Amino acid sequence: MPDIKDDKRNRFTYDSDEGLVLLPPEKIEDSCEKTVIELHSAPIRSEDVREFVRERIDFPMTNQQWLVIDVAMGNYWNNRKIGSWIGSEDMAGFIFRHCEQERMLISWERVLKITDQIWAYLEMKGRLIEE
Repeated sequence: MPDIKDDKRNRFTYDSDEGLVLLPPEKIEDSCEKTVIELHSAPIRSEDVREFVRERIDFPMTNQQWLVIDVAMGNYWNNRKIGSWIGSEDMAGFIFRHCEQERMLISWERVLKITDQIWAYLEMKGRLIEE
């Protein structure tokens, strides 16, 4: 796996043969969904997101697992600026890598399912705007 620093320029994807990989700069725009962050709405409560996710996934997720995922999501979100382009798979890659760093065993498929639900919650709350 390439040496990856935690900064807002990194964009990740998951390759079934290689695992989590860093995209080359020319592929970054292609990997991002045409969505921007919107920060003008009411605060997002972690507990609300956790319950939203738990109700929509078909596997157990402990509070400890959620805390690791929540910290990763917070780091991902807070390192983006208003108007930043983001993608759900990029967000999933960031969360997956954080879980690995915290030595939390979780599959890429589960992280994708959790991230999809976090993404859905953010859309529902008006935090993501498609352009």
